[in-house]
Amino acid sequence: SNPLTAFKVEDIFITTLTNAHNSSLGTDVDNPLYGNINTADDSYFVLNLDDAGYSWNAITALWISYDSSVGLITDLAGNLIPSTAENFAGVERIPPVIALALASVGDNKVYVKFSEPVFGNNSVPRSMIDAADFGFSTSGVSITNIEPISYYSGGILEAWFTLSTNLTADVAFSGRIQPIANSVYDKITNMMQVADDHRVTDIGIGIMTPVWAADDIHNSSLYGTADKSLKVFDGTGFLIDGDITVEASILAESYRSISTGLFFDVAVPDSQKQGGLWLPTYNVSLVPEANKAARSVLPFRAQAGVRDFKISGDDDEITAGAQVEFLLQMGDLFCARLLDPDDPRTVVPWSFGVRDIVKQAAGVTILNNVINPDKGENTILTYDLKTSGMVVINVFNLAGDLVNVLHRGPQGQGTYTYTWNGRNRAGNAVARGVYFIRVVAPGVDEFRKVLIVR
Repeated sequence: SNPLTAFKVEDIFITTLTNAHNSSLGTDVDNPLYGNINTADDSYFVLNLDDAGYSWNAITALWISYDSSVGLITDLAGNLIPSTAENFAGVERIPPVIALALASVGDNKVYVKFSEPVFGNNSVPRSMIDAADFGFSTSGVSITNIEPISYYSGGILEAWFTLSTNLTADVAFSGRIQPIANSVYDKITNMMQVADDHRVTDIGIGIMTPVWAADDIHNSSLYGTADKSLKVFDGTGFLIDGDITVEASILAESYRSISTGLFFDVAVPDSQKQGGLWLPTYNVSLVPEANKAARSVLPFRAQAGVRDFKISGDDDEITAGAQVEFLLQMGDLFCARLLDPDDPRTVVPWSFGVRDIVKQAAGVTILNNVINPDKGENTILTYDLKTSGMVVINVFNLAGDLVNVLHRGPQGQGTYTYTWNGRNRAGNAVARGVYFIRVVAPGVDEFRKVLIVR
């Protein structure tokens, strides 16, 4: 037998304990909790651990187990010290806290994870926590029910807290869950402190959100309507390689004057993610490590509850084929979206793809070639001029009649963009049907078709 290997130790959040870090057993006890104890035949001994090889620190809560079939440790009378029936907590004086809370605006359930299993009081047997053990900082909001999600060693580790009302954006930003004095304990009766209250959500969900994003092509000034800006940020939409403007709205109206920011990155390593979420700063309950490569952007325009941010096309990673992920920040709170609107644990960044314009023959490219003039929509024409010279851009109907002139005059080398709003030279909307835009320039004579609908 080997008494040293009979003891196993591990962080309380890890179910399989280990003896890999045990270095020695000793009889000299000298620490701030017990003082110096070194009396012959006393009942104290020490399990010493290696100095490295694990992530534990001075405040890590540890489980300890002992297997008498391996250890064979006895008292002076030869009585064998029995095996531990279950893991027991190492002696520590750290009170339990709420380690993580997640909740969405418009919902009344809050996901709560504790730093260690908790109980409702310090009597034996210990009871489960209930709604009466916690309060809420906002008047008119209370906790009406606690539904356990997971247990460990008899205590609740995770739970759903039900609120008396759905969260508003203001309350989600400022509300805090408060333990009631002398109500919540860990397994060795350390009491949760009233001062250790916790904000109702560690990630803003529905507190600040992107409204639209636009590039040099997908924007209201060219299309004639904001409907052509990107408004879906689940990764399926895309924008063109170049400067990208993201407009966001602060939904917590009482906090519209607070500082804001945007963080973005491309191809974030999985080692920095938890369930798809990454953060620019480290949060032990949310991400395995900080994404320090994320770039931050301050708003270039702020009006009431609206903030406009610019992601520069000069960024080396904003290139065709990239998938951009971004978070918004409101004060000290990062904001994100949900994969599952019914589960606040599914927080991930917003995202969109980046593409190049697929240029058409002779560099003459038409975008949005199905338009409704009555809705203010525009078709967009871009072309590359390799040689300076006279350029004429006309619009014709199917009969070959001239409808409008978009440009007539000399131009130098470069890329140009023009729009047509489906109207003739008199400013009247043309009839529904097929029209053609003709571009004549040095080395270029191209027609592009436009369909007018209503």
